Amino acid sequence: MKKFNIKESFRKGVKNKRLRHGSYSMGLALIVLAIIVVINMAVNALPSKFREFDLTGQNLTQIGSQTTEMLDALTKDVQIYLVAQSGQEDETTKKLLENYAGASSHIKFEIRDPVKNPAFLNSYQDMELYNNSVIVECGDRKKALSPDQIYEYQMDYTTYSSTITGFDGEGQITSAISYVTSENLGKAYALTGHDEIPMTDNLKSLMQKQNLEIEDLNLITAEQVPEDADFLFVFSPMADLSSEETAKIQNYLTAGGHAFIVAGYTGGTPQPNLDALLADYGLERVEGVVVEGDPNHYTGSGQAYIVPDKESHEITGGLEKYVLMPMAQGLQESQDHRDTVQVSALLKTSDSSYSKPDPANVTTMEKEDGDIDGPFMVGAAVTETVAEAGDSTDAEDTSDAEDMNSTDTGSQSSPKETRIVCLTSELMFDQGTDAQVVGGNMELVSKAVSWLTNGEEVTVSIPSKSIDNTSLSMTAMGSLLGFLGCIVVIPLAVLITGLVIWLGRKNR
Repeated sequence: MKKFNIKESFRKGVKNKRLRHGSYSMGLALIVLAIIVVINMAVNALPSKFREFDLTGQNLTQIGSQTTEMLDALTKDVQIYLVAQSGQEDETTKKLLENYAGASSHIKFEIRDPVKNPAFLNSYQDMELYNNSVIVECGDRKKALSPDQIYEYQMDYTTYSSTITGFDGEGQITSAISYVTSENLGKAYALTGHDEIPMTDNLKSLMQKQNLEIEDLNLITAEQVPEDADFLFVFSPMADLSSEETAKIQNYLTAGGHAFIVAGYTGGTPQPNLDALLADYGLERVEGVVVEGDPNHYTGSGQAYIVPDKESHEITGGLEKYVLMPMAQGLQESQDHRDTVQVSALLKTSDSSYSKPDPANVTTMEKEDGDIDGPFMVGAAVTETVAEAGDSTDAEDTSDAEDMNSTDTGSQSSPKETRIVCLTSELMFDQGTDAQVVGGNMELVSKAVSWLTNGEEVTVSIPSKSIDNTSLSMTAMGSLLGFLGCIVVIPLAVLITGLVIWLGRKNR
């Protein structure tokens, strides 16, 4: 029997190519594994904001640019608490608050368990707190947010059950930080007494998030628009203003006041005083309702559901979402307004648009004789620089006053600026309409309100993020192209590819 030689066998094995290649592969695998372990350990040592990513598509736990800018400007320390029992913390809210704390050294975040630390609640007895409530405080000012404010729900009245549809964590928390750190809070007055359309819930919520107090104003009884008004809200009056009310509003605007006017189609009811007010600032309403002839500028709901172009302006800057304007009335710039008045388009229809002067008796949406040619503005911003009331001098000696003002500028105050935003569709404020453009309408309104307040108060307002966002915002043309792509182009491409492969194999 031949004796087995271990050393000889090992030398032959080393010379074997398969064994040698296998050893190399195993060694390489061990090196790669070691590198992965080291990288994993290094990544775990990083702060959570650098190693955790929101892959939900809605970025629920990420903070946006508006919040980042506000946090960068913070000069006061803000304490935030998540009040939740141990093991019952809402992870989405918790991660969002951790990102706030990581974005600014002025934000401190802690979780407090009211069961383990009941004494903590003694300082907040005036607040209604629930499990997963958020408390934001700075100095003596504080604000509590309930889970019902952070999450949005939709009630199904057939089953009497609710479903979470939105997450408003960033909007509510950023608003609360603005509230507790602001020196002055804003105030807007809503004109009443003309069958105005009631404000929608999402519009009220937007105003609250911008820390604006809304108070009704009846100019029949009030002597003037109050001096503490950041702006006057005229929300789609169905009846006309009186001449006395119009004069009071003009006096307010002439002194550098601000106004947000929603002037939509009134069903043919004349409004000469409101029209005169708009005309005084370079705006004329076009008779009827605007219809779009370009499929890229209306939705599948119909040609009167306009998706206007966003023009360049401070209000529309950074607004990437669509804006949807159903049943809008057209605006045009008047030719004979004061030279000091500057009219800027915010939203504009296409060249193919036209206005139906009598929409109640329309028989076709196609363009007919008598229809008014577009394009039109359906959103506009107006500015006019005005002097302070104390700067005017006796009319008897205006030339001397001008000479004196030109040399004695130190005694003058800086001029004020009248600002007006005019939109022409009250239906754009509807929550269902806003949902079709994923919050684009309310984002536009939020930016308009910020512009009207001159940035004197913190008016950051962030739309809620949809959780059940199964809809896709598309124009009529986009819907048609998507349909053709899915039903025709993709199946045809698959069929042709399969045929080419089959013929190639057959000819081998």
